[in-house]
Amino acid sequence: MVSAGEYRLALVGEVELIQQMLGHATAEDLAGESPCAGWSVLDVARHVEITPRSVAANLVAHLQGEKAQRNTPLAPTVGLRDVLASLEAGARSLDEALSQLSDETLDGELPGPVGAMPGRAALDLAQTELTLHRCDIALGLGYAGDIEPRTAERIIDVIRAWLLLVAPTSPVPDSPLCYLLSDGAHEWTFHFDGTRWISEPCDGNLRTITAEGACGQLALALAGRVPIDTAVDRSSDPAEIAKLKIYLPGP
Repeated sequence: MVSAGEYRLALVGEVELIQQMLGHATAEDLAGESPCAGWSVLDVARHVEITPRSVAANLVAHLQGEKAQRNTPLAPTVGLRDVLASLEAGARSLDEALSQLSDETLDGELPGPVGAMPGRAALDLAQTELTLHRCDIALGLGYAGDIEPRTAERIIDVIRAWLLLVAPTSPVPDSPLCYLLSDGAHEWTFHFDGTRWISEPCDGNLRTITAEGACGQLALALAGRVPIDTAVDRSSDPAEIAKLKIYLPGP
C-alpha cells in the first residue's frame, strides 16, 4: 500500500520532470506532435499545468474544512514561460499540500474530480493525469515514456476502470471473450459477456486472449499512447490482442 510520503514524492516528481523536459525544449520541439491527437507538445503542457494547482487547492480546502475555490487555467495561447511559471508554483503548492497528509488521512476520503472519494483513489487519479501527460510530453520530444512499475500498476487499475465505464456499444466482439493482460506479477481482465464489458475475472470456459508485457508499456498502450502490439512481449493471439483498443478506445 502506497504511503502518504510516497505519493508526495511521486506526484511532485512528475511535475518536476515536466518542468525539466520543457525547460530544455526548443520552439520547434514544442510545436511537434504529441501522442494526444491534434495537440502539440506545448498544448499538452498548457493542458496539464492546472493539475498540480487544482489538486493542491482542493486538498488544502478539504483539510481546512472549507470549500475549494475554482482554479482558472491559463489561456490556451500562452507561451512556455507562463506554463513553466505555473508548473513551478503548482509544484510548490502540491508539495506543501501533500506534506500535510498522513497515512491515516489516506484511509479516509479526499477530494476527487467530481467529489469526495477514497483517499488513495483520489491521488491515483491525480497520478494518472500527471504521469500520462508527462509521457505525452516525453514521447513528443523524442524521449522514452517510462513509468515506474509500482506507479504503472496503479495507473492500469485507473485506466481499466475508466475503459470499462465508457465502453462503446459498437464495435464489440462477435461472441463472449476475455482479455487477460499480465506483467508477470499482476493480472488485469477485460471481460465481454456477449452484451457488455464487465470487470469479472475470465471464466475458464470462455475464450481468453492472454498477453504479457512490462506494466509501464501496458499502461501507455491501454491509455492509447502507444500501439498495444508494441507493448506486448507475448500473446496467445497477436491479431486479437490488437483489437482490444478498437473495442475499448477510451475517451
